[in-house]
Amino acid sequence: MFKTVLDKHSVAGLMSGMMGLLRKAHSIALLDQIVVSGTSFVATVAVARAGSAHELGAYAIAISILAVLISFQDSVVLTPYTVHRDHSNRKSREQAGAAFGLSVGLAGVGIAGLLLIGLVLGLVFEMTQVARIVWALAFAAPFVLLREFGRRYAFAHMAPMHAVIQDAVAVVLQLGALALLFVTGQMTASTAILALGFACLVTDIGWYFRFRRDMVFDRTALRKSWGASWNLGKWLAGSRLGTNIQGYVSYWLTTMFFGAATTGVYAASMTIVSFSNPIIFGLGNVLTPRTALAWKTGGASALWRVAIVEARLLAVLASAFAVLVMLVGDQIMLLLYHGSEFAGQGQTLIVLSLAMIALALGRPAASGLATLERSKEIFNVAVFATLITLVLAVVLTFTWGLVGAATGYLAGNLLNTAGRWVVFHRALRVSTSSENDITASINAIIADFEADGASASTMVTKIGAGDHATAFMVSSSDGTPVWQSRDRIVVKLFNSDGNTGQTEAQVQFTAMAELHKSFGPMDNSGWTVEAAQPLKLCQQPPAIVMEKVGGAHFDRCDWHGEPLRQAAGALVNALSPNWKSGRAHGDFGLQNVLFDLCEQRMGLIDPGTYLSCPSCHLPTGRPMAAALDMGHLLADLARDQVHRRGGSTERSLRQAFVINFLKAGIASAGARHEQAILMAAVKSSAIAHMEELVRRANGVKWLWLRAVLPIKCALISTVLAKV
Repeated sequence: MFKTVLDKHSVAGLMSGMMGLLRKAHSIALLDQIVVSGTSFVATVAVARAGSAHELGAYAIAISILAVLISFQDSVVLTPYTVHRDHSNRKSREQAGAAFGLSVGLAGVGIAGLLLIGLVLGLVFEMTQVARIVWALAFAAPFVLLREFGRRYAFAHMAPMHAVIQDAVAVVLQLGALALLFVTGQMTASTAILALGFACLVTDIGWYFRFRRDMVFDRTALRKSWGASWNLGKWLAGSRLGTNIQGYVSYWLTTMFFGAATTGVYAASMTIVSFSNPIIFGLGNVLTPRTALAWKTGGASALWRVAIVEARLLAVLASAFAVLVMLVGDQIMLLLYHGSEFAGQGQTLIVLSLAMIALALGRPAASGLATLERSKEIFNVAVFATLITLVLAVVLTFTWGLVGAATGYLAGNLLNTAGRWVVFHRALRVSTSSENDITASINAIIADFEADGASASTMVTKIGAGDHATAFMVSSSDGTPVWQSRDRIVVKLFNSDGNTGQTEAQVQFTAMAELHKSFGPMDNSGWTVEAAQPLKLCQQPPAIVMEKVGGAHFDRCDWHGEPLRQAAGALVNALSPNWKSGRAHGDFGLQNVLFDLCEQRMGLIDPGTYLSCPSCHLPTGRPMAAALDMGHLLADLARDQVHRRGGSTERSLRQAFVINFLKAGIASAGARHEQAILMAAVKSSAIAHMEELVRRANGVKWLWLRAVLPIKCALISTVLAKV
């Protein structure tokens, strides 16, 4: 009958059609990871054969630093890119260019940081050998990061064969360089890292010239991409840091307690169990694209099914590998590594293989939480698991040596995996309950459309959500009108909480009707300003059907120079007649104004009610309407600046718009003394808004808001001084 983003059955055919491709992607991903892990294994063995356990330990620590950098890039750039990727051509190219730009920037920061560390170690502490390794990392790290971007780009686009080709070229070059170093007797930890960097450099150049046309480089897109990536990735980065600490704390502790030679033995043991990396990381490379696709097309139930299927597959493969290690792991160790110190490590290998099973089982839940953009929960679990691991690792390593270090690693992985699955299941239960309620409400409203003779073929897309309501755009999928003569409308669905939802819908419907009637389309200095027209009030479920106003939110517009000042002045001119008649918008923030810079149009949406903003609807002592709206806007700015919402560029643009709006608004008051009165009223209104937020908070949030209130008030005074 109709299609909706929340309807699971409408996308069953799409999900079925994707399964063949995804199974193929599994096999290719495994092949790619075999190539990558196999080369890493060969490099580790080559360093061990050419040098000593001490040299192998130094190489392992260097690789651990490189792994931390890759993990950070994956958290703040690659995973957000995979989750947020838009499949439309232009948008996809902009997102790809922005992600590549972020990776280049991260590589530059990595070079600077490692060079500085190397200089300090070499010149200040005279640790020449360690400094050489760090300088080698400074050369290799940026190219390794860019190679990793190319690999993950291929997996995000469901083209894993591109990753295989890229890695195959890099492997040939790296193995050739390693063979040359081994034959000439120049094989050290530093030169092995340089060989890796050289191989990645060549493949990076080839990858860029092959895919540069698939990327559009735009500073605005880069800025927006960084904000979106950081919002999701900052918690992922924290959780990955915790996971890396869990993985590498054993290296650091064995070095501290027993020396680099013992660390080399531990690294050799990890090399054996790392044969499972093609399973864990290979399948993991296609896991996030799969969960993102399942969530976008099938909702919570599809996401859960994908996670369970992947977990079963990982469990079977990782367990089979663990059994193999238990049977012949000690013999493989002696075959690959020469020296008595490498003998008798069977128990360590068994514990480490069990740890790898636990690590593998946690990845589907982590990918699911990342897809749900619940990265903070991943971080919380990682922090808890890391703290416990640190305590256990210190005690167990000191007591049991290498077996203790491996046991600490196992315990950390078990805690992390269990926590991820518990949180993931809870998040999906909440999401499923919300989906069911919303689906039933949307179905009832669309059925009402059909009763009125509207199109029966509609698409429903969620376009926004607030504390009290969620907005959906309903559009026609066959070109026929959705409502009367309109091919798209907006349905604002209010939370059903007793009679509160119905009352709020009624109050806002009336406010919308009054605003539209008194406002209407108006031409102000070349700008057309309009207010959304409410079309119908639904009592059950409580909802408002309204016109779709064109435009985008402030932060999504490409602001520069004069248009920003003109838009602020035009908005004041449009609102002035309402202010003079005592009517305020009532919830006047930038989130309730849509901008179309090309057409020079602005649209006002969501006039406020007492529930949305009590400070703008005081029963007594109501200040002038202009001061209410300007004070609300100024309070929003102070909150955004203090809480650092969005990137620095977005905050600067918001502040510039608000200052221009306030200048035009204060000037509209007329005489100088009237301007002074309005200025004082705006300041009082803004502070009242801030104080209202404190009154409505509780617990830790109340303490935080109370502490920063003086900072916000000072910022309000600073902004008004510029007016």
